[in-house]
Amino acid sequence: MKKQEEQCNRKSKKGYIVIWTQEGATTTCYVALHPQVKGVSGKYLSDSNLSKITSHGTDANLVKKL
Repeated sequence: MKKQEEQCNRKSKKGYIVIWTQEGATTTCYVALHPQVKGVSGKYLSDSNLSKITSHGTDANLVKKL
């Protein structure tokens, strides 16, 4: 575990956001399996909660660049 923590700290210093696999999969599993979000579509979820989309997510000019 110590080696993983060192790798996490090393990556964090370089500006990466590091999360473990279980944390990363939580929202995806929640949306796929939880009855509370059955039928929810076209929404943004973060950390298993409905969240506001930032201005970057709604910028039509950025969409065209992609």
